[in-house]
Amino acid sequence: MLRLIKNVYSGFTNILNYPLNKRYLLGALNIINFHQVADTFDHTYHHRGTFTKFAKFKDFVIKLNSRYGIIPLQEGIKYLQNQKIQNDVLFALTFDDGDISLQEKVIPFLTTEKIPATFFINTAYVNNQSTNWVRAFNYLFSIKHDIFNEKKNVEMSFLEVRNTNNPPIYNKYRIFLENTFRNLECKPEFTLNLEYLKRMDSTLFHFGLHGHEHQRYSMMSYEAQKKDIEKNIEMLNEFTNYVPYWAIPFGTNKDWNRNTIRIALEKELVLLFHTNSVNYIWNSLGVDRIACDGKSFYEIITNLRK
Repeated sequence: MLRLIKNVYSGFTNILNYPLNKRYLLGALNIINFHQVADTFDHTYHHRGTFTKFAKFKDFVIKLNSRYGIIPLQEGIKYLQNQKIQNDVLFALTFDDGDISLQEKVIPFLTTEKIPATFFINTAYVNNQSTNWVRAFNYLFSIKHDIFNEKKNVEMSFLEVRNTNNPPIYNKYRIFLENTFRNLECKPEFTLNLEYLKRMDSTLFHFGLHGHEHQRYSMMSYEAQKKDIEKNIEMLNEFTNYVPYWAIPFGTNKDWNRNTIRIALEKELVLLFHTNSVNYIWNSLGVDRIACDGKSFYEIITNLRK
C-alpha cells in the first residue's frame, strides 16, 4: 500500500513538472543557451555563473530531444517569422563564446546524436593569444597574479566593470585586464581555434556572431560597434555554415543601445538577447533566449512562461 502511494505521488509530481507546463510552450520557439560544459569545474578556466556539468547537460539534452525534439536555430526562426509554429513546441540549442570545454565531450556527443546547434563565436580569440576582460579577470585572480597585490587593484572588482555606465571607467579597467593577460608568457587556451571550427560538421552545426571581441556594446560608440561586428562578419563569412545572427555579448538591456539596433538593421542581422523569455511572435528587433547554465531539465521547463 505504501509503495502504491509513493508511486501515485511520484506520478503526480512528474505530471506537475512536465505535461501541465507544456501549455506554456505551445506555439513558441524556445532558444536555450549554454556556455562552458565539462565534467568538473576548474576555477582557473570556468565561471560559476556560466558552467554546467556535462552529465547534467547530457541528461537535459537527451530528455529535451526525446520529448520535444531539437531543431536548427535558423529553421526555428523561419517558422517564427512565417507564423507557422501554431500548436508546435520548438526548441533550438545555442552556445556562446565557443568555449574550448565544448571540444572534449559536448561536440562529439551532439555529433553522435545528430543534434543541431548554433555556436556564437568571438573571432578575436580564436588564436588564443588574447581573451576578454571577464576571462582575464577570472584567470588572473585565480592564479593570484601580482596585479592583485595592491589594494586598489583588488577593489577593481568584476562587478564594477560589469555594471558601470561610464565608458571611460569600463575601458580603463577592461584594457588593463586584457593587456595583463596578453602579456603572460604561458597562456591557457580558452576558445575553440580556427582549425577545429573548420573540422566541425557544417551540416549539423552553424556559426553566428558574438562580436569580434566580447565587450559591452553599450560602452562603445557607433563607429566602434560597427567596426567590431564587421570584423566578426568578415571572419565568419568564410564558413559555409555561417548564419547572420548576432548574439549580443552578455545580452541584457544594459549591454546594448540604439546604435546596436541600428547596426543590426543596416547589416540585416537577427539579434539574440538574454531575457530568459520564449518567442511566440516574430519581433523585428530580435529574439529572446533562455540561460540554461547549471540548470536541470525540469528547472527550465517548469519555469518557461510567456
